[in-house]
Amino acid sequence: MPERREFKSKLMELVARIPPNVDPVLDGFRHSKAGDSSYSTSLDRQVRAFLLYRSFAESGDRFLDWGCRHALDSCMVRMVNERATIEGCDITPQMVEPTRAFARMNYTQLTHAWKLPYEDDAFDRIICSGVLEHAPMMNASLSELNRVTRPDGYLIITFLPNQRSYTEFALRTLFKRGHRRRYSIRQLRRTLLEHGFEPVKMGYHQVLPSLITGHTFIGIPMLGRAIRWAFRADPFAERLWPLKLFSANVYAVARKRVYM
Repeated sequence: MPERREFKSKLMELVARIPPNVDPVLDGFRHSKAGDSSYSTSLDRQVRAFLLYRSFAESGDRFLDWGCRHALDSCMVRMVNERATIEGCDITPQMVEPTRAFARMNYTQLTHAWKLPYEDDAFDRIICSGVLEHAPMMNASLSELNRVTRPDGYLIITFLPNQRSYTEFALRTLFKRGHRRRYSIRQLRRTLLEHGFEPVKMGYHQVLPSLITGHTFIGIPMLGRAIRWAFRADPFAERLWPLKLFSANVYAVARKRVYM
């Protein structure tokens, strides 16, 4: 089965084939003064988040990548699960072809703030990677996700902004931006239970800064390289208490329950 380096290598290959002017953020990394033209740190971050729920990706049959963007999670699902049927949806009119084709994904543009164009109980795995915090109607979206999840299927949430995150604090203080909604583990657990999902795995991820946001402000390439080098220690930092409590993100894997 693929290992961490293989996941990252394949994602780097696929991202390199995405044409310019498709994604301003991606183009920003390609031309960053910090020298992050390979997008390597971001992809490493993406791979390590996937590894948090890899076993659930290997065992699923029908997946929905909700808010899939470039569908990097779906590409990794495809690498460990050849039999999976993968649907993807987002608000953009069309999906970039390199990653869509690799994941063998059927893509649908969303035209409603929370309603999904799928039948009840359609999926046994729903991936929500950096999406829920941007949903305009979070409760309505969770109810809709519950509708399309099969009983005993799983909702997988990663990259949900942590309420205690020191990087979020820095973004709001220094760069006057950041996520409007942030979550604690306790709040996320309660919210999931109220929408019919029972958490079976929860935790924190990404403690050390990854240069994902604010990289254009770093004009010294050596400093950018130093930050990316230090990020290699992040898996160790994620296990340290109380340091992990101040990580950038929280995650959860939750099972749909018909009765609590």
